[in-house]
Amino acid sequence: MKRLETIILRNESYLSTTIKVALFSMLAILLADFLNFQYAPSAGIITILSIQATKKETLSLAVGRFLAFIGALLISYVCFQLLGFTFAAFALYLFFFILLCLNMNWRNAIAVDSVLILHFLAEESMGLTDIGNELGLFLLGIGFGILANIHLRNDKHAMEILEDNIDEEMRRILNQMADCVIQETYRKRESSVLKLMDLLYQAESLARQNVNNQFRKANYYDLHYIQMRKDQAEVLSEMEKITHTLRTRPKQAETIAELLRNISLQFHRENTAESLTRDFESMKQLLKQETLPVNREEFEDRAMLFALTQKIEEFLRIKKSFAEQYNKKEKE
Repeated sequence: MKRLETIILRNESYLSTTIKVALFSMLAILLADFLNFQYAPSAGIITILSIQATKKETLSLAVGRFLAFIGALLISYVCFQLLGFTFAAFALYLFFFILLCLNMNWRNAIAVDSVLILHFLAEESMGLTDIGNELGLFLLGIGFGILANIHLRNDKHAMEILEDNIDEEMRRILNQMADCVIQETYRKRESSVLKLMDLLYQAESLARQNVNNQFRKANYYDLHYIQMRKDQAEVLSEMEKITHTLRTRPKQAETIAELLRNISLQFHRENTAESLTRDFESMKQLLKQETLPVNREEFEDRAMLFALTQKIEEFLRIKKSFAEQYNKKEKE
């Protein structure tokens, strides 16, 4: 069900972006035509090429393209004055303009600005009126591109669904690990953490996008939350490797399996891991009271279980530290 919700949200995002790009592109063309600019459709093309994934990227692109456009005007003016309005002059302009863009990392401005410069060649004129026309088209296109991106929203709902999917997957892995600890015949050939890591990378990408869509003070909570879960996922992977190396199932395994299931039951976003940490400490005290191993095989498996408990402690400590860090920030 959650997977279906994620797909629906993604499709809604694509539809929203498509409508937004088409609408603002047409508005740019209509306004350019209303203002009697020549080559009005160029404003719509510039709008389309100016829309990036986030507000910050769009604004950064707009600044770079504007500086590149000023450079294009200066270079083209010199070239057309030297060689006239010929293809040779335009070729010379392209050489120096591309060189400038590559050096200044303005690669995405090459095509857009050069299309506008072609209008001078078509009109065989580069007077103030012509320059004003191209500058107007450029500003309209860039302006509507920025306006389109201002309407980008933080995809909080999609983020919450991804976070829920991540937590659900981690609960499943913990339960599966509990089964592996107590069932001698249980074996898992492939890592269970692969799907989890894929979800985490998706969530991290969306969290970064949401951060870049905030002009004011950015909220990094989701990004830090996903990083915390990634740290826990790495520990889970190590725990999984340990459980798969067990050859026998000492009675202490049942105690550890019970703790794993308890962690799974209480595993959610708001859990601070404080009570789970207390449960873990109680379990450690119980294990210390157990009798020593009677043979080499039991000794080795008890050693692996001890290593597993250390990883469980690390797993809980990661969440507890995260919760304490954000509680402190809220108080401040």
